[in-house]
Amino acid sequence: MENNILLSAWDTPLQTPPFLSIDVEMYPEAISKGIDEAQRNVQAIADNSEAPTFANTIEALEQASPLLDRATALLFNINECHTSERLQQIVMDMTPVVVRYENSVWMDERLFARVRQLHDDMDGLSYSEEQRQVLEKYYKRFV
Repeated sequence: MENNILLSAWDTPLQTPPFLSIDVEMYPEAISKGIDEAQRNVQAIADNSEAPTFANTIEALEQASPLLDRATALLFNINECHTSERLQQIVMDMTPVVVRYENSVWMDERLFARVRQLHDDMDGLSYSEEQRQVLEKYYKRFV
């Protein structure tokens, strides 16, 4: 789709979505491109030959899917508050695609090995309380 507003930065106050410019047909393309971007980023984390650190593993995972996160947050929130039959169909079509991507992340043994190593070494490393909580969240999600 040409000029898909979901694929570009928003020049609006506080970077809020330009809701009136969003066509529901923009969501599938944005989600597909978001998954492509996220898969490349996650692959780079899993392939990283450096020892895992909070920055190159946890923070990198947190920042791996900005386009996908933005598109899905909009899609699912708009579906809750201002839905239509077509929007509901897009949600039904895109949800399995998003779930497949998420499962590929949470079932990746290489990513889990990196997170597990950080978790196992947590007491010997100087993490802030916030970092400990985030690391624990990631570890439990992988387990």
